Amino acid sequence: RLQQFHGVGRDYQGRPRQHFITAVLEVNLFETVEDDYLLEWIDFHSVAGMDHFVIYDARNLSSTAEVLKDYVHFGIVELVPCRIGEDGLCVPKEKLLPWNLKERSGGGGGAQEEAFRASAVRRLAEAKSTYWIAQLDLDEFM
Repeated sequence: RLQQFHGVGRDYQGRPRQHFITAVLEVNLFETVEDDYLLEWIDFHSVAGMDHFVIYDARNLSSTAEVLKDYVHFGIVELVPCRIGEDGLCVPKEKLLPWNLKERSGGGGGAQEEAFRASAVRRLAEAKSTYWIAQLDLDEFM
């Protein structure tokens, strides 16, 4: 039971998994700095059973890195200093789009958001480091 439900043990192909549930979250996408709520959100989900957090800081704010430094130090949080695009590279701050913005070229923030979410999950799935992945927003609680 310990092996099956608490991440102790191996996956179906015999490889060890480091985490049981990993939460993926993107913060600071726009002008609102979300540092005030971030620790509360992580602590709440830690108590609920999540043991790993991958946080994408879209604007790479030093304040967010400072707030999370202890969580990063102890391996609870993996802080990625940007939004990752379809190409696997960081999206420049000036090119970040709201999910509901329509661009003249026909694409929109929704397409950028989908690409980010897909690449974030794909990276974790390919690493096979966790049993479960929950992609959440800062205003969502499980």
